[in-house]
Amino acid sequence: MAETFLRYFADDYFDVFSAGIDSSRINPYTIKVLEELNFDLSEQYSKSISDFLGHINFDIVITVCSEADKECPTIPGIKQRLHWDIENPSIFKGSEEEKIAFFRKIRKDIRTRILQWLDEQGIEPKST
Repeated sequence: MAETFLRYFADDYFDVFSAGIDSSRINPYTIKVLEELNFDLSEQYSKSISDFLGHINFDIVITVCSEADKECPTIPGIKQRLHWDIENPSIFKGSEEEKIAFFRKIRKDIRTRILQWLDEQGIEPKST
């Protein structure tokens, strides 16, 4: 979700990459709640941070859940490392409706946090 929103609001300012500790698949609920906002994730896929290490130099690394913050390897050369403690929706337990509602909440949290961060950086988002 963070990759999608950051690309949408600020791809003129950043080359945006997203990766987890391990690659797996994009959670179907993530796809669903982003499609509700007309985002197409058909070209996106799950990537591992190891896919990028040694190939791309990062200035900023943002982790968005406590597991990622704890397990993210040291990345040489980064200028800024941020952690946004957003709950990991993939571990939420509940009914189908409760899961979708929780993913929508996380979607809103991530969108809000990205817009706040862009404001802190003095960057006007493309569209809100």
